[in-house]
Amino acid sequence: MLIAILLPYLLQADSTIGANNILIWRSLGGIGPATALKLYDKGHRTLDDLRNDDSLTNAQKSGLKYFDDIRHRIPCHEVCGVLPVICYYFPKIITPFYFAKNH
Repeated sequence: MLIAILLPYLLQADSTIGANNILIWRSLGGIGPATALKLYDKGHRTLDDLRNDDSLTNAQKSGLKYFDDIRHRIPCHEVCGVLPVICYYFPKIITPFYFAKNH
């Protein structure tokens, strides 16, 4: 909700580039709308700018470190390949019936 309040400010301040950066940064762990706006106001414009910031928390640093890995989707055939292992170790949580019904 707060991002809806902040976006008009960003759009006026620096076109849509700032708004796009804010939305990308929000997908990192530990960065909400207020923190993203503060980082933008500090002059950060890219993920590399954020990587060089020493004031980030551990959660934010981890989010940056694994950003590309988290954004990649896992192919269905890989998920189906580990399904038997998951069902073996977590039979009460995830059952084959559940996957067959909801997949």
